[in-house]
Amino acid sequence: MFLSVQPSSGQETRATISGEVRDPSGALVPSSEVEVRNLATNVVIKARTNAEGKYVVPLLLSGRYRVAATAAGFKSSVRDNIELRIADHVQLDFALELGSSAQSIQVSAETPLLQTASANIGTVIDSKRISELPLPHGSAYTLMYLAPGVNNVYPNGFYYQTPTEMNATSTRTAIQGAPLGSTDFTVDGVPNTQTSNADYGTGVSNSPPADTVQEFKVETAFDASVGRTSGTIISVVLKSGANALHGTAYGFFRQPDWNANTYFGNLTGQERGDFHYRRWGTSLNGPVVIPKLYNGENRSFFSFGYEGLHNELVTSITDSVPDPKFYNGDFSSLLQLGPQYQIYDPATIRPAANGRFSIQPFPNNIIPSSRINPMALNILKYYPAPNTTGSADGRSNYTSQNRPEPLDYYNYIGRYDENLSDKDRLFFRVSVSKKNDGPYRNYWDSPAVANNYVGKTRQFASDYVRTFTPSLIMNVRYGYIRYAGGHKPRRLGFDIKELGFSDSVAAQLTGTAALFPRIDISGLESLGYEGYDTLNNDVHSLFGDFTKQLSAHTFKFGVDARAYRDNVSFFGHATGRYQFGTNFTRGPLDNSPGSPGGVGQGLASFLLGIPTGGFIARNANEAIQSTYWSLYFHDNWRATRKLTLDLGLRWEYEGPTKERYNRSVRGFDFSTPQAIEAAARAAYAAKPDPSLPADQFHVRGGLLFAGVNGVPPTFFDRVFTNFLPRVGFAYQMNKRMVWRGGFGAYDISIGQPAQNRSIQSGFSINTNVVPTLDNGQTFQSSLSNPFPNGLLAAPGSSAGLATFLGNAISFYNPAGITPYTMRWNLNHQILLPGSVLVEAGYVGSKAIKLQTSRQLNGIPLQYLSKSLSRDQATIDYLTFNVANPLQGLLPGTGLNGSTISRAQLLAPYPQFSSVSMLDFQGFTWYNAFQLRSERRFSKGFTAQFNYTFSKQIDATEYLNASDPRPSKVISAFDRTQQIGFSSIYELPFGRGRQFGSSLNRVADGLLGGWQLGAIWLVNSGEPYGFGNVPLPDLDSIPLSSDQRSVNRWFNTDAGFVKDNSMQ
Repeated sequence: MFLSVQPSSGQETRATISGEVRDPSGALVPSSEVEVRNLATNVVIKARTNAEGKYVVPLLLSGRYRVAATAAGFKSSVRDNIELRIADHVQLDFALELGSSAQSIQVSAETPLLQTASANIGTVIDSKRISELPLPHGSAYTLMYLAPGVNNVYPNGFYYQTPTEMNATSTRTAIQGAPLGSTDFTVDGVPNTQTSNADYGTGVSNSPPADTVQEFKVETAFDASVGRTSGTIISVVLKSGANALHGTAYGFFRQPDWNANTYFGNLTGQERGDFHYRRWGTSLNGPVVIPKLYNGENRSFFSFGYEGLHNELVTSITDSVPDPKFYNGDFSSLLQLGPQYQIYDPATIRPAANGRFSIQPFPNNIIPSSRINPMALNILKYYPAPNTTGSADGRSNYTSQNRPEPLDYYNYIGRYDENLSDKDRLFFRVSVSKKNDGPYRNYWDSPAVANNYVGKTRQFASDYVRTFTPSLIMNVRYGYIRYAGGHKPRRLGFDIKELGFSDSVAAQLTGTAALFPRIDISGLESLGYEGYDTLNNDVHSLFGDFTKQLSAHTFKFGVDARAYRDNVSFFGHATGRYQFGTNFTRGPLDNSPGSPGGVGQGLASFLLGIPTGGFIARNANEAIQSTYWSLYFHDNWRATRKLTLDLGLRWEYEGPTKERYNRSVRGFDFSTPQAIEAAARAAYAAKPDPSLPADQFHVRGGLLFAGVNGVPPTFFDRVFTNFLPRVGFAYQMNKRMVWRGGFGAYDISIGQPAQNRSIQSGFSINTNVVPTLDNGQTFQSSLSNPFPNGLLAAPGSSAGLATFLGNAISFYNPAGITPYTMRWNLNHQILLPGSVLVEAGYVGSKAIKLQTSRQLNGIPLQYLSKSLSRDQATIDYLTFNVANPLQGLLPGTGLNGSTISRAQLLAPYPQFSSVSMLDFQGFTWYNAFQLRSERRFSKGFTAQFNYTFSKQIDATEYLNASDPRPSKVISAFDRTQQIGFSSIYELPFGRGRQFGSSLNRVADGLLGGWQLGAIWLVNSGEPYGFGNVPLPDLDSIPLSSDQRSVNRWFNTDAGFVKDNSMQ
């Protein structure tokens, strides 16, 4: 008998047994019966060998099995206790002996670890580890970092992998060099991903309670059935029930006194923050039995799990709030700290030499009381009074101790399995989870701070297996995910007239929502909210798969279809965001530096009621959708007894994302003149600037809209040519060694799963606060009436090319470009004595055509400086104010004044403040050496170890707008070295163990059954950049290991250019 194991197809989580049956002479035996029995459920699946004596039994649940081969004239050959893990493919060959089929031969051998028939790279996290290893917050997904090449790039990532945060933090997991958010997560073979609340791309939709998880696998697969991923999938399989009833109940409680302070908290003398934590749950699985009515043993099974969590993070903050001593406008005390804190009077702004503007100081740094805006004093009442001394200039003068930020979460999940016959099987699964988070940002008790978040996820999955013949099997799966949630202010419905807004202004500002406005004052904590939104996300998935065995080939072919729908309402700053900086209270010139941190000057602007910027949002709703279709064909060909080949091809079609009501931008017209061009060119010809000849000044280009004037309704052009090859081999040199390798191409979504939302310029519109059109000589906006000319009405697509003139715009490059990843590997596996598997190899990947953002309205290259240090002359030249040919043509925008900067005049599209194109020109490269070893649980001990040495290079950002391609840099997600280790050791004390086997039950309960579990994760730090600081002597930066300390890890006295004028 020959026995080996290989991974099964990618998104399929169930296992497969295949092999051949031979007689004593070595000839293949056709029409032999192969019986596979699940030892936990007693469910039997039967198959027959084909004319070539080969058989295949796919779609088997994880667990232990008895496999028997029988043929007329031969003794039965039985292999007992075969362990199948998630997505395994065990090759099990039988050699029959002559005799009666009533006789049987028991063959015993351990289930091998060698993967002899696939190039897939995978690490299984088994039920023993999930149930016994320490998990900080109970999410089984936390253990994915035990797999090589898997790095968490989230701060304090391992510790914060809570079930409630997995949707967001799972997208911050870098796997084998893949772009963040491009990994597919599945549960029981059905997608478990959604975009809502994910940081990047798609993240985990539901984190099943650990006690309901049988095992899971992190795998990079070269199977053509794998799609909708950059090559890596993380597959979870849930416990499905057995003939024996099993149940658990648990509770985890952490009190503040049980917590240690953080390392840096101790280092800086900060007190330990209080942290209250409760997590509880239960699980139950077994046969469906209704006394006297139905006995479902060997046929019907259920599993159920529930988990609840209450987490109360008690925070302590140090912040900056305004000092009431300044409320009367008297800032004279600040002058004791130096002249940089001088407050200047905006009413004295006048033109000065060289295009600048001068401004005079307030005498004695005191604002006359008659100049103070009463509304400002009303709003300042929502700040608390300082309660600590703080810095000399008044910052860090407020501390908030032990402010609770509660989080409540629950998760229900249930599964039902039915074995209808030896040819038909099915299961259903339902889950519901809900999260209530908040109030957070709960700095003090006030309607002006704190948000709440509520999110609810519901899932349904079903699966049906039909065996038509022993060599033809069908599997159909359907999945549905519904997410509904959003952020809400602590006090929705706030009446802003309480702040002093007039009835008319209040009616103007509260058109879509009533909430406290956002107030940003330089040097102080902000008032108002981070956001207000509602999100509803639907994901449908349908898989149809056929397995056909023909000769030495096992063919897989099928279809993978998915549909995504989002309905989103982003209210944004619906009552406005108002900024008060140093622009008009610094001096003596308009380009003079402001006070340190804006202290004093920002608050002075607020008291005067003169905003320096801001906007009010009027956002359209979004109803976006995308579809996905794929066909695949894969051949697992056992070419010889030692060589297995995987050959596959996948075709994918991604239906481009669309806004169902065409409320979206769709590209850019680069050449058509704007309607205002003639007037602008005439104005420029009258007052030209020497830097740009009059005949070279144009006002061309504008936005296009989906579904308008023949423009397609989708964000991108359709692409029908995405063919993705997959090849792999496994060559078994002997019983203990195998070489494996593979190559595969994988598309990366550019649709909804990539979070490419609609760009709603024209449908959503911000009305900007425009304080002045003449650099402060006169002011038109105030705190009391920030929009004296009214709010802009969203024109939709009716304005055509003129949409958003005078503002920043963005659009997707609509060209049909599909990002994709190429992956390859070559590795060597060795099975050492003691059933220890060691795997070492090379892993490489390259992601191509990744999304980038390109500024199309940058200063032309010929005007830029070539100096290696700060070129103040060029800066002054480009920021110099010149006559504005667009004056009066762009009402309500910052480009409508009498002057604009020379840089804006020279821009290719001067009618827009910015033109950003979201393009697909990025790359990333990943190369790694990976070492992995595993000892499965035996004799009370199991261990896994991995080591990765890697380098990841990204090119996804442009250094300058004029650069032809993105710049290559070490990736922010590069972690050069990584070590992961886990182990479980059952101490040899207690009943049934080496020592104390005769203990009574009481003594055994106290002394027996103990074990040690350990997780050890170590990785290199993230790359560190020095920004724009010139580094003439790079070799002087590193310190030797004996010179490094936490406070000085590199040489801070190296050859950095510290002169601000040179940076």
